[in-house]
Amino acid sequence: MRSRQIAERLGVEEAHMLEFQQFNALWDKRMAEFEQKSLDLEEAMKERHANELMEYIRQAQQEPLRKPKFSKELLNLRSIQQTLAKQKDYGEAHKIKVKADNLEAFELEKMRNQHQMKLSTVVEKFKAKQSAEILALRKRVQTVSSILHFFCFSHF
Repeated sequence: MRSRQIAERLGVEEAHMLEFQQFNALWDKRMAEFEQKSLDLEEAMKERHANELMEYIRQAQQEPLRKPKFSKELLNLRSIQQTLAKQKDYGEAHKIKVKADNLEAFELEKMRNQHQMKLSTVVEKFKAKQSAEILALRKRVQTVSSILHFFCFSHF
């Protein structure tokens, strides 16, 4: 009788261990699939972000520059230049024209630099938004993984 109980208990323990090993094997397989799916999602998001960023930069660079708004000083110099030309004082008008041309070139370069800085700022904000999306995805994956581990270990 005693040996039969021991044999029965060993049979139950073996069945339990077999079930436990099968569960662990299935769990490991599913967790590996989950991890792979998570990596695939992250890679797909990174690829989508790269494409969106290239398209965003292309559109921003194709955007025409706004009509320049010149300084009061430049507009005044052009007015003086025209007045001197009408008065047939061409030598003085030429001097004013050279001065105005230099000031205009400086102001146009300043506007181009400001446009480039604005573009850089917008691109950096876009990249920051994409980074936040990646971090949010990673956090969701980590949360789901933690929940799954909790339920797995609380089950056995």
